[in-house]
Amino acid sequence: MIWTHKFAHHKELKSALLKSIEHSKGKEYVKSGDQITKTDYYEKIDLDEKHYLTLFHSNLTEFYKELHERYALGDFFLYNGWYQQYYESDTHGWHAHGLSNISMVYYLEMPEPHVTEFWIPHVKERYTPEAQEGDIVVFPAHFPHRSPPIKGEVRKTIISVNYNIHNIDSKFIEDGK
Repeated sequence: MIWTHKFAHHKELKSALLKSIEHSKGKEYVKSGDQITKTDYYEKIDLDEKHYLTLFHSNLTEFYKELHERYALGDFFLYNGWYQQYYESDTHGWHAHGLSNISMVYYLEMPEPHVTEFWIPHVKERYTPEAQEGDIVVFPAHFPHRSPPIKGEVRKTIISVNYNIHNIDSKFIEDGK
């Protein structure tokens, strides 16, 4: 249910994505125990105006192929996307992603060991996937998850995306692939 994809274009795109984020709108978010140094999640920006997201999305061909194969997806669409930058002591408490089916987090910058922690509802256990910088972790959008507090003088930068499934590729299922 939670799986990791190695983003093949991480090394070649990292600098451009970080530069785009640096020049993007965003601000600090502090509320109810959350502390995020910079995010554009709460900004009113059209998706096509988020240049880092356009660049990232346009390089996800292999990822989208794997999404199709794992879920037998027909049509699906990117519902929303945003970045978050965390510094020492920053955290994002337990939350879920509403109004979407599948979510992902791309670790653009991630000093070890600052991976997202999940609560698996049907077994009532915490789970931290094995992931490193450059990985994309995919999960059901309704699974509670959090970014544990950042330890040390480091920066963690993620891009998160929510997807909605429009229909299933039943031929893919029927063919037993």
